[in-house]
Amino acid sequence: QKFFGASVYQINMRGPLLLACLAVAQAAAYPTKVLVCGAGGRVGRQVVTNLLQEENVTTIRAFVREPKDMPSDPRLEVFRGDLNKASDLEKACSGMEAAVWCASGFSDRSSVVNRLKGLFGVVVRPEESIDIRGLRLLGESMKKQPPAAAAAARP
Repeated sequence: QKFFGASVYQINMRGPLLLACLAVAQAAAYPTKVLVCGAGGRVGRQVVTNLLQEENVTTIRAFVREPKDMPSDPRLEVFRGDLNKASDLEKACSGMEAAVWCASGFSDRSSVVNRLKGLFGVVVRPEESIDIRGLRLLGESMKKQPPAAAAAARP
């Protein structure tokens, strides 16, 4: 989805890793500053690794719950926060041109039961799911960012 020159891509663990690679390719085609939400997970780590291989990407902000075992690179900023908090997402989005959503319901802290239900694709109250609430908050936060300079050069 496009939000005033900024791009938001959702990658869910239920989808194949190929989707992650495609989203990275799309996100890296123009923006130089990319936020990766859920960067501490399996798919998120791969997205960060792929973005670090892109020469045109100057800043990768890895949004994680716990900053551990992240690669060391001068272009990588590790941002610790909660994807359910609008204030954390707004801070993380500051200055970013694109965002890649790699978080999943597995990180839903509401309860063990909800996490197990999320594993099987069942959500009692979907508005509480990280996939619903967090992605909506990310879109709202990215809309507040000024249009990227690169957007003017896009065909």
